[in-house]
Amino acid sequence: MRRTSIPLIIITLSWLLPQVALASFITLVTQTTTTVNESESQVHLSFTVRNDGDEQANELYLSFPTVNRSQLLAKEIAPKAEATSAISFSFSELGITRQGNYTIPLHITYRDINSYPLSSPQLVFISRGTSPSRVFVGEYKGVSGPSLLSLSGPTEIALQLTNTTAFPAKITQFTFLAPTELQAKLSGASIPVEVAASTEHTLSIALRNSGALINSEYATWTIVQGEIGDRHFAENFMLRVHIDPLVYSTSFYMKALILSLGILTVLIWGILWWRQRCRENKVPSSITLPQ
Repeated sequence: MRRTSIPLIIITLSWLLPQVALASFITLVTQTTTTVNESESQVHLSFTVRNDGDEQANELYLSFPTVNRSQLLAKEIAPKAEATSAISFSFSELGITRQGNYTIPLHITYRDINSYPLSSPQLVFISRGTSPSRVFVGEYKGVSGPSLLSLSGPTEIALQLTNTTAFPAKITQFTFLAPTELQAKLSGASIPVEVAASTEHTLSIALRNSGALINSEYATWTIVQGEIGDRHFAENFMLRVHIDPLVYSTSFYMKALILSLGILTVLIWGILWWRQRCRENKVPSSITLPQ
């Protein structure tokens, strides 16, 4: 029996290991064309999305969270294939009132071959007329490296913004764009915010994993938009988020140990109690009848 089981295990492992090494993946590459129509006060967006992976993507949608609109991109995109789509917005939908730069957050949502929901965050850039020069520089605090965060549990970081101009700037919108597999909450983002020349403003960002796969890495952005003079500005600060295995604190392990010991104690007591009851209720093996 032992001689048979050993080669069986080896054959099983040799069959499984290549499957892990050759795990399939989906990589969406997006090309966006933006056309601003001043006479119609509209913005026309055209998208070409190519799947550079080796697994088919299903149920793909273009989702614009800040304007609450979504549109079907394709029922499926096979590996090395592409799909196209177009959508139009009015200036009023996008909040375009001035000349300058605007950023529109976009999610391309889709499902893999196992129907697992995934998303690819994208930035759509709109330029209308004359744009202002750089207004803010930003630096993430509490991260693992330059614009890199290793996320293993609920984490709070900060983005320190500095107005580099000689003029006051008014921030009218904060947006944190991340894949739907991550959850983010902003604090210190009450708007509008007036930031004087050469001064700072700090934004706190609480992040947690709500469905991202271990060892995957995602691009996220903090989008800061507002007004300076008679122009609109939009600046985007990228942060790469790497998903690490969940790390528990010492207190968690102590609580788990105490709970385990408690369960073990109850289990042992229950076994002893049951054996005692069995001995008390044991039926004699033979019965002597009266003569």
